[in-house]
Amino acid sequence: SAGIYGLLAAVAAGAWMQRRARGLGWTMPIALTLLSALLIVAVLGKSGMDHAAHVGGWIAGFVGGLVAFTTAGRVALGVLALAALGLALI
Repeated sequence: SAGIYGLLAAVAAGAWMQRRARGLGWTMPIALTLLSALLIVAVLGKSGMDHAAHVGGWIAGFVGGLVAFTTAGRVALGVLALAALGLALI
């Protein structure tokens, strides 16, 4: 589920990065950011859930979504993906 929050945050970050290029204005990026963040707040009161994973997934997804629009960020994300794959195969 932390990965889902990360994907939602990455979409919100992508909206921020593409706001001017696509003529999105302020409404869509703000709405996507608030919606994805409010989904975390909605589950904070439930026991038995790993809230740190949800928040960490959201933060990682948002940062990943921001850096995915830069060349250096895409290279870094590719290296991290290969490293994670290598660790998973060990």
